[in-house]
Amino acid sequence: MSTDVLWDSVRSGLISAGTLMVPLGWFDVASVEPFVNNAMIIGGAVISIATFLWMLKVKWGTKAVPEIIADLPHIPTVSPVTGVVQPAIGNPYNADLTKSRPR
Repeated sequence: MSTDVLWDSVRSGLISAGTLMVPLGWFDVASVEPFVNNAMIIGGAVISIATFLWMLKVKWGTKAVPEIIADLPHIPTVSPVTGVVQPAIGNPYNADLTKSRPR
């Protein structure tokens, strides 16, 4: 069973339980509303902090490419705005990398 199936089952179970409990009078909107509002505030804060920590983990120890390397014409570059890869101009070794070398 995948995690998607698991969480879809939990969600469906909670919806089913809620549709049974509210008409029976076990819960009303006034008693549930403060919990939902607080859960949304706390959930948003937790997600923001988790995103920040993930960004730190991913970027930890990475280095920028020195300009002397990035300026070489045979090095492909990536636009920081669009993410489009600009192909390298020529090959300094004059080798066709798509062909296999003879043995």
